[in-house]
Amino acid sequence: MEDEVTPTTTRRKLESKTLNTNAINYMDDSIYKMGEICTNVINFYKDFSSRMDNNKQKLKLTEVNFQVALAQAGDSLDELVSNQEDDLTVKVTEMKQAIHHVQLNEKLQECFDLLDQIQKSFRNYNIDYIKILNAHPDTMNEFYNDYEADMCGSFQIYKETRREEIQEKLRLETE
Repeated sequence: MEDEVTPTTTRRKLESKTLNTNAINYMDDSIYKMGEICTNVINFYKDFSSRMDNNKQKLKLTEVNFQVALAQAGDSLDELVSNQEDDLTVKVTEMKQAIHHVQLNEKLQECFDLLDQIQKSFRNYNIDYIKILNAHPDTMNEFYNDYEADMCGSFQIYKETRREEIQEKLRLETE
């Protein structure tokens, strides 16, 4: 009877060994795949967060540049108007010291000319200020378009304009 049972027992041992080996291989394979998935997810979030940080810095820089442009326009106006006001003060003093009407009229005309220059300076400042303000929405739209394209790049979603570039890149990778 032992001779009859031995092949069946051996066969069952082999089947059990094969099943255990397959289970271990499956577990090893699933552990490896889970490791790859975790690595890919971590790399995605690293890329995503670094893109967010870079765009946050770009936004700060854009706002700082806007504020600097406004401040520079104001500073140049202050300097120019300050000099013009100093000149006007000198002319007013000269006008007060004028001895006769002809000299008084000349100094008065010079004061009016300086006032006209000051008025032109303020108008030019307002024009420059309005140009800076009108350009700011375009700058912000450009920033947000770049931001959107960059963030979509994390998901490998690209603009239609980059189709040929990406197709060429994929073709080179697959060759």
